[in-house]
Amino acid sequence: MVTLLLQGAIAALILGCGFVALGICRRHGNPPTLSIEGWRLTAAALLIAGSVAAVQASFAGLSVYLGASSTIYQQYIRWAPAANLSRSWLMLAFGALLLALFASGGSRKVPRIAAPVLFLGALIGLVMGGVEGPLTAARHFPRVVVLDLVELIVLGAVLLAGLVRSMDRLLWSFIVLYVVRLALNILWMAARAWVDTPGIWVPSARGRVMISAAFWAAMLTVAGYRLLLARRGIHPEALTLDPQPETHTR
Repeated sequence: MVTLLLQGAIAALILGCGFVALGICRRHGNPPTLSIEGWRLTAAALLIAGSVAAVQASFAGLSVYLGASSTIYQQYIRWAPAANLSRSWLMLAFGALLLALFASGGSRKVPRIAAPVLFLGALIGLVMGGVEGPLTAARHFPRVVVLDLVELIVLGAVLLAGLVRSMDRLLWSFIVLYVVRLALNILWMAARAWVDTPGIWVPSARGRVMISAAFWAAMLTVAGYRLLLARRGIHPEALTLDPQPETHTR
């Protein structure tokens, strides 16, 4: 029960981060700087991911309440891979868009294609998860690990690009927290693939969601502080290897 409650809390925290990021954009939206476009992408991705997580957490709780023999439980096991892979592909698309945005120095093409790319990523994951079938640890978790590893590499490149392209310190810190959480999640998923193997120790699901919730809470704190600065009309300093004023997107 604690694990289920924490999963619901994580979904709420993800949505909270998305709404706060959206608030940052509304406060500093005209004209949008490169970092504000980054926050805008972050808001879009997290609002979608948080919505998927909220639906999944709700069905998880309901399925446990009704029991393993219920239709809801069987359908949850059937479609859990689709929800997981949908979020993984969505966040991979988010990382690719963020990298394209900062690597290009703020090309206006990136915001224009952001919505369809994010939804396409989520749709690809949904279809792949649907084809995969019912949740089986040995089959499903390695697939999630591969996607998350690619996302980790892409976001690592984003952090480097942010140094060169004068990403604001708080957006950079927000992404760092997400990357560390992602790396820990990869380790957990890789270990969890052995959950059905007798005699093999794997970390508990409760421990994993507790750590994840702590990181999302920290990310919400960072985003909340950034929103507070935005309300005061303050742009945080850029974290860059070559200090220069932040430019507007072209």
